[in-house]
Amino acid sequence: MNSQWFTVHNTGNPNATAANHANYECNNNLTASYHYVVDDKECVLLIPPNEQAWHAGDGDGPGNTKSVAMEVCEFTDGVRMNNSIKNSQAAITAIISGTAQSGFNAAHLGVEDIVPHQKWTGKYCPRIILGVYGWSRYIKEIEAMEGGTPVADELTYRVVVCWAEDLAARNVLVAKATALMVMYKVDGPLFYAHANINKCKELEAVVAANPKLHRMNSILTPKNTAGFFGVADGIGSRAWVVVDPNAVAAPPSSATWRIVSQDSDDIIMKRV
Repeated sequence: MNSQWFTVHNTGNPNATAANHANYECNNNLTASYHYVVDDKECVLLIPPNEQAWHAGDGDGPGNTKSVAMEVCEFTDGVRMNNSIKNSQAAITAIISGTAQSGFNAAHLGVEDIVPHQKWTGKYCPRIILGVYGWSRYIKEIEAMEGGTPVADELTYRVVVCWAEDLAARNVLVAKATALMVMYKVDGPLFYAHANINKCKELEAVVAANPKLHRMNSILTPKNTAGFFGVADGIGSRAWVVVDPNAVAAPPSSATWRIVSQDSDDIIMKRV
């Protein structure tokens, strides 16, 4: 398998260890499979990362056929759960940097290739990491471990608003937004996206190339956007909740930002 992504799961089986899951996987005739399972003590390799596993729930789609998978064990004890998450971050860092033990490595992958299981089917997984821990925090901490460039404390976000002459044209944008993993919303022929400026430029290119898609004035005031995205409006001390670009839809735990300036298209925000 020529993997292109690294998919992170939570086991959904509280208080079962990596060894418990590995033993169950190896001693039963199961369809579902995964490459790694990690808990608060160890990371176990079940399938070499150059072989395909069946973990994403998308059949012959890219989740199964183009990504390696790690299951992160869940614990009801907060300390053990935190250590399980930290161990998964350390294991992923070693695997993608090529410093893990022989047979574990997938050094052709980078931090930008790490995705939640949610990407492939919309399933809310890894539920603990997406929820109480926060996906943005999870990725930022892996970047710090790897010594890469951390998530910026200042971002330029853009709102794309357009209308489509028919739903087929609108769904071209929906597919692109899903592939880019940006936040979007539809209302009949109208399409709204809210994401970092580079990803929005890719959406705008789709609009420009399709005669049935028409760009509208992006944003006049924060309040206009707030109604569609459920975020607080206002500039200065009032915060907007900006969806992590790595999530397909708005997770319960999102990064909070403060607007420092804006114009008709772009919003400059700093991390609170």
